[in-house]
Amino acid sequence: SRGDTPAAVNLLERATSLLPADAHDRLALLPELGRVLTEIGSLDRAEEILTEAVNAAEGTEERSIRTTALLDLAVLALYAHPDAERGAQDLADAAEEAVEVFEASEDHAALAHALDQLAYVHWTNCRYAAMEDVLLRGLAHAALAGDHDEQARIRSSLARCTLLGPMPVEPAIARCRSILEEARGNPFHESIAGVMVAGLEAMRGRFVEAQG
Repeated sequence: SRGDTPAAVNLLERATSLLPADAHDRLALLPELGRVLTEIGSLDRAEEILTEAVNAAEGTEERSIRTTALLDLAVLALYAHPDAERGAQDLADAAEEAVEVFEASEDHAALAHALDQLAYVHWTNCRYAAMEDVLLRGLAHAALAGDHDEQARIRSSLARCTLLGPMPVEPAIARCRSILEEARGNPFHESIAGVMVAGLEAMRGRFVEAQG
């Protein structure tokens, strides 16, 4: 589970080291390993792994693996160089291509991840209504895939855009409180949802509830 990212890194590193270099199962694990390495800040190693995945999948029928690795390379580039002129646009291009590929293959888990990254592009451009639409699509596909980690991430992003987007405060509070309940037991996502609820309560002048 990516809920324990360092453990996931150890598990994936061990699995990829034990498999033959040209094994399909190893190639399929590389994008996931690159993603979790990015999450823990090992950006150089993540770039190495994701580049290997792209190169290994080049010229093969593994379009899904190559597409996923290219998407995660674009995410990594934006993290490593947030001020890069084309960073957000490169991520948008990679995410839109990934959405097209995974819609065609009906890969719900990969599609949810691609939509989550496309939503992040909208976040960087303060397009909160568009972000919300994309996240709701992503959440539906994550649910179809049974990917609870992706659902938790998308709900946290949905809480953020609910605070800043055009939704009136009353339904926004109801949504964020629902997200907060879904996040119980996960301190990271629970804290995000709690902060969004506090901000919305403050917007309607309920400062005691906001502080609580």
